[in-house]
Amino acid sequence: MKKTKKQNHPKLNIVIRTTCVLFAFYLVMMTVISVVQAESQRDKMRTLVTDALNETKIPENGSSYLEKKYNLVSDPYFIESSMRANLYQNLNELMKKLSHEHIYFRGTLYDSNQNVIAKTGNALHLMDTINKTNEANNTDQIPVYKCLPLDKYMTTQEINDFFKTTHLQERQPVYLTGYDGDYIYPTKLELVKYANYQVKVINTKNFTPKNMDSYELVEFKSYDTDAYFERIGSAGEITPLMKGRYEYCDVVAKPAFDFWKNKGKGESVSKTFQANIFREEKGEVDGYLSGPTACYLSYGYVYYPLEETIHNLFSLYILGFLFVLILIMFLSAMLIKIYHKQQQMEQAKREMTSAVAHELKTPLAVIRGFSEGLKENINTDKKDYYLDVIMDETEQLDQMIHKLLNLSKLEANEYTLQAEELSLQTIAEDVVNRYRAWMEEKKITVTVSSVEDDFILADRFAMITVLSNFLSNAVKHTPTSKKITINIEQDGERLICSVENEGDNIPIDDMNKIWDSFYKVETARTRNGGTGGIGLTIAKYFLDLHHAKYGCANTEDGVEIWFSMKKPS
Repeated sequence: MKKTKKQNHPKLNIVIRTTCVLFAFYLVMMTVISVVQAESQRDKMRTLVTDALNETKIPENGSSYLEKKYNLVSDPYFIESSMRANLYQNLNELMKKLSHEHIYFRGTLYDSNQNVIAKTGNALHLMDTINKTNEANNTDQIPVYKCLPLDKYMTTQEINDFFKTTHLQERQPVYLTGYDGDYIYPTKLELVKYANYQVKVINTKNFTPKNMDSYELVEFKSYDTDAYFERIGSAGEITPLMKGRYEYCDVVAKPAFDFWKNKGKGESVSKTFQANIFREEKGEVDGYLSGPTACYLSYGYVYYPLEETIHNLFSLYILGFLFVLILIMFLSAMLIKIYHKQQQMEQAKREMTSAVAHELKTPLAVIRGFSEGLKENINTDKKDYYLDVIMDETEQLDQMIHKLLNLSKLEANEYTLQAEELSLQTIAEDVVNRYRAWMEEKKITVTVSSVEDDFILADRFAMITVLSNFLSNAVKHTPTSKKITINIEQDGERLICSVENEGDNIPIDDMNKIWDSFYKVETARTRNGGTGGIGLTIAKYFLDLHHAKYGCANTEDGVEIWFSMKKPS
C-alpha cells in the first residue's frame, strides 16, 4: 500500500503559529486587565450597596407608617394604603437604583410581629386623588397612591406576555379595577394605548379575589402608571437567568432572617449583623426594639463584578482584538517574507556551492590529468607544456579563492575603504591593459573615452576591482571581432562610467539577477557562456560601500553596465 507523503505548508504554519502566540498573549492580557478591573468593580459595588442601605429611609418610613397605623400619631390626612404603597415604591426604587450596577437586590419590610409590610418585586404604582374636608370646612384634594404587586397575582411568564408590546418600560398606560384595601386587590387589569383621542385595549387580565365584601370596588385609569420590573433582558422581558439571581437573593437573606425569627424577636439586637444581610431601624418603645412600631428590613443581594467589567471593557476588547488581527497580518507577512528570503538564501547557497564545485572541477581535473601524465612519463617532450598548463590552472584557482575571500569580507562588512582622489580614465586604461591579451585573442576592439575632469574620491583597489569585473564580464560575453566601449561622462555633479559590449541582450526579467553570486547565465540569458561567477557580486558590494548608483541596460548593439558617483567637492 502506497503511503501518502505528508504535505508541508510553511506559510500556513507561520500564520497559525503567529495567530496562536498573539491570541494567547491577547487572552492573557485581557484576562489580567479584567481580573484587576473586576476586583476594583467588586469594591465599588460593595460600597454602593453599603451606602445605599445606609442612606435609605425605608425602615424609618415604615416605623412612621406603623405609628399612624396604630393611631400613635393623629393625622386627619393619613391614608394607610397610600403610605404602604409608598413603602413598596421606595423599596422598588432601591432595587432599580442598584440594578444599574449589575447588583441584584431583594428586600422585605417587616413589623415586629414578622408581618410583611412591603417588599421588592414586579409592581405597578398608581396615583389618584380624594377630597378631604379640613378644619375650616374647606375641601382639599389629597393624592392617594396605590400599589398592585404583580408577583402576587401573575407568574413571570404572564407578566412577560402581558407587557411584551411595551418591552416592560418604566411607564405603562393601564386601566385597573379592583378592591381598595392595603393595596389594590385586582379584578381586571387592562393595558391600553392612546391614539387620536381614542383608547385601544391591547391586553386584558382578569382576576378573582376572595372575601372582598368589606372592600370598596374602585377603578383607576392612568396613562403614566409607574412600573417596576426586576431586571429585564435585551429582548424586553424578565429572563429565567435574572429571575434565578433574584431568587438567590432570598437564599442569601435567609440565614439572618432565621436568626431574627428564632432569636432576635423580643431581644435588643445590634443594628447590623451577619454581613449586612439583616438589620432593623428605629421603632424603639420603652427601650426595646420590639415595640409595636419597630420596623425590620430583611434583605439579600448578589453582584457580578465580572459582568460589569466585561460590559465596561467591551470597547477595549474589540480594539485589542482588531489590533491583534492587524499585528497578526503584519507579523505573518514579515515572517513569510523572512522565510522566503531564507529560502532564497538557502537556494543561493546551494547554487553557489554547486557553481563553485563546477568551477573547481575543471581546473582540478586538468591538473590531475597532467600531473598523472608527468608521473607516468607520457609525452616527455611536452613536459614544459604540461607544467605551464598546471601553473595556469593553479593561478585560476588562486584567483577564484581570492575572489571568494573578498566576497566573504564584503558580506561580513569587514572591508575598510581608503578613499583618495582617482582618475577614472587612468584606472580604465590600466584595466584594459590587464585584459589586452585576452581581447586580442578574441579580436575585440576596446575604446576608452572620458571628460577632462574625471576625478572621484574612492578606494583604489575597489575601483580597480569594479572596472576589472565590468570589463572581464564584457569580454566574456562579446563575440569574436566585436567592440567594447568604456565611456566616462559628466552629469551635473556626478560622473558616469559605463562599459558597453556588442552582443546579445539580457531578458528584462533577469536584468537584476546578474549581480547575484554564480548566477547561471545559460538558464536566463541567450548569450554564450557558463555561470556568471562572483565578479559582478563583488562589484555590487564595493559600489554599495561607496553609495554609488549602478545598473544594467540593453542597448541596440548589446548590453551596457554602468555606475555613477559624486565628484569630490
